[in-house]
Amino acid sequence: MTKRGAVTIVFDDGYKQVYETVVPMLTKYRIPGVFAVPLDFAAIERSEKRLVTPWQEWKKIETDGHEIAAHTVSHRNLTTLQDVELDQELREPEQVLGATTVVYPGGAYNEQVVATAQKYYRAGRTVVRGFESFQPADSMRLKSFNFTQKNFSVWKVNALATWAYLTNTWLIETYHMVDDDELMHSVPLSAFKKHLEFIKRLPIATETIRQHLSL
Repeated sequence: MTKRGAVTIVFDDGYKQVYETVVPMLTKYRIPGVFAVPLDFAAIERSEKRLVTPWQEWKKIETDGHEIAAHTVSHRNLTTLQDVELDQELREPEQVLGATTVVYPGGAYNEQVVATAQKYYRAGRTVVRGFESFQPADSMRLKSFNFTQKNFSVWKVNALATWAYLTNTWLIETYHMVDDDELMHSVPLSAFKKHLEFIKRLPIATETIRQHLSL
């Protein structure tokens, strides 16, 4: 059956739990993921009180078809920074990671942030809710669906993937953690696995942002 539409799965922040649990799962199903990791992983460990895998380890999984996206240096709100700080937060990850996609921390961006990001990246993911056209007009402001335990259910996310297939659009899914414990920003691991099994059966492309935009 001919494939229509596309699904991209993005994980923010580079948590160790995601590295150890999600990456092997995606690799098993041959579904590439996008992992947005900060250069200063200790900054997130201090603020979130969760272990983060260093970017050097994340870079190793690119050989399995996954994409490592920039998540700035220290995960600060980019809209609050002065010009020099803003440039540094965006420039250094591109130089170190070789990233073509930036994921704005907390989804915070404005015209100045986008203008600076465009100097170094070809795509930027926001948390503005919605589908993208298959060939998006504005790759620096990509829309997505952000899932937490409060709004995630298997039927809902499967329905979104089905809609992307039927309408030949691009669904970008955003996650932070997958864990069967009830953590605020996590979705249940068992439910996430069921979703992967569903989209693997659906005749829809599963791609990274870099792959979809042919960057």
